[in-house]
Amino acid sequence: MSDRLAEFVHRALSAGESRSSIREVLLEARWGRDAVEKALSVYADVPYTVPVPKPRPYVSAREAFVYLLLFSALYATAISLGSLLFLFVDLAMPDPAVGWLTPERVLEGIRWSTAWLLISAPLFVGMCWRVQRGLARQPHLRASRIRKWLTYLTLFVACSVLVGDLVTLLFNLLDGELTARFMLKALIVGGIAGAACTLLGWDLRQDDRAPAEGKGEAPARPAPAFRAGITFAGLALTAAIAVGLWTVGSPGKARAGRMDDRRVQHLNSIANAIDYYEERVGRLPEDLETLSADRNVHLAAIEDPDTAQPYEYRVIDDETYQICATFEQAEFSEDRTRLSRGTRFWDHEAGRHCFTVEVEGDPEEPTTVETDTASHQAN
Repeated sequence: MSDRLAEFVHRALSAGESRSSIREVLLEARWGRDAVEKALSVYADVPYTVPVPKPRPYVSAREAFVYLLLFSALYATAISLGSLLFLFVDLAMPDPAVGWLTPERVLEGIRWSTAWLLISAPLFVGMCWRVQRGLARQPHLRASRIRKWLTYLTLFVACSVLVGDLVTLLFNLLDGELTARFMLKALIVGGIAGAACTLLGWDLRQDDRAPAEGKGEAPARPAPAFRAGITFAGLALTAAIAVGLWTVGSPGKARAGRMDDRRVQHLNSIANAIDYYEERVGRLPEDLETLSADRNVHLAAIEDPDTAQPYEYRVIDDETYQICATFEQAEFSEDRTRLSRGTRFWDHEAGRHCFTVEVEGDPEEPTTVETDTASHQAN
C-alpha cells in the first residue's frame, strides 16, 4: 500500500469524512479499488474523534505452536475417523475381490485407527475449544498470520477432497459401478470433508465480523453455533471410538487371540514336520521329542507358548495320529470376527481340543480326519 494513499486516508478520516466519500474520491482519482479498500480496512468503522486502527496481522512463536498442534490434531482426527469408518464398511461388507483384506487385517486396522482417535480426538476438541475461547475474549488474536495461513490451507485441502469425492462418485455412477460399499465410503469422505469446510468457513466468517460492532465487551465464551458444533463433533467421535473398542474387544481378548494364533502356527509346523518325517523315514515319530531331535525337519515349537507344556501327541496307526492343544478362544471358519494367521484348517472350541490327522505325501497339506473335544476331556 502506498504511503501517500495511507496518509490521505488517515487525514480524511481525521477530518470527519465518511468512508463512502473517501472511496468515491480515490476511485475518481484512478486509484485501484483493491488498494482503496485495503487502505480503508486499516481503520475500524467505529465513531471516534480520531481514526481507530485495527489490529495488524502478526506472527507469534507461541501461537504458531498452538495452531500447528491444533491443525495437526485436526488432520490426524479426520484421517483416523475416515480410516475407521472405511474399516467398519469392509468388516460389514467384505469384498471377495480384495483377497488381502482379511478380517484379521481389518481388525488390526480398527485397533490402529481407534488408538489414533483416542489421542487425536480429545486433543483436537480440547485445543479447538481453548482457541475459540481465547478468540472470544481477545478478538485481536484473529489477526495471527499463522492462523490465517493454516486455516486457508486446510480449507483448500478439504475443498479439494470434497470435489475429488464428488467427481469419483459421478464417474462411478456413469460407469455403472456404483455399489453400496462404494457409496458408503464416498459418503464418509464427503461427510468428513464437508464438516471440515463448514467448520473452517464458519471460523473465517467470524473474522469479518467486528465483535458486537465495537459496542460493549466481547463475550467470554465461544459462540453458541460453535458450542453446538463442537458438542456434536465430540459425540460423533466418542460414538466412533466406542464402536471401535466394542468391535476389537478387550486387550485381554486380543492377547488371547494372538496366543491361539501362535498355537495354530505351532500345530501346523508340527503337522508339516510329521508329514516330512513319515515320508523320509517311513513311519510316524514316536513322540514330539523324537521329531524335534531330527535335524532334517524344521519345527516352530513343540510347547505351548503360555504354559510351556509340550503339546499332546499320540500315534493311532501307521498313518494317523492325534495332537491336542488348549485354546483360550473358540475359532471356526464361519466366524468372520477373527482370522487366525496361516490357515483356517484348525477350527476348534475353547479349552482342550484334539485333532485326528492323517499324513499325506505333500507336507504342506495335512488332512484332518476328525476333531474332537468332549470325548478327550477324560484322557
